[in-house]
Amino acid sequence: MFGLAGITELWSGPEGPIHTVCLVTTEPDELMQSIHDRMPVIIPASGYSDWLDPANQNTARLKSFIAPYPAGLMTACPASTRITTRRCGNDQRYQGG
Repeated sequence: MFGLAGITELWSGPEGPIHTVCLVTTEPDELMQSIHDRMPVIIPASGYSDWLDPANQNTARLKSFIAPYPAGLMTACPASTRITTRRCGNDQRYQGG
């Protein structure tokens, strides 16, 4: 399981508060580059508290996470094309190991 980097914002829209979320991406690592031209930023477990702390102003530390995750710490496996449909349950979507 991975912690993916995201940013959120709560702002006032014309019809009330709007909560927006953005997944942060980066260039792919060696494992992912044959699959896609970018990948989500994966925060290592040791960085969760730094990334999630809204008072953290250490921009150098935060920017250090914006990099491809080490390919050796991941495994790629095929997923069913049904993963993109909402018509089947989550247990039917993933075919990996």
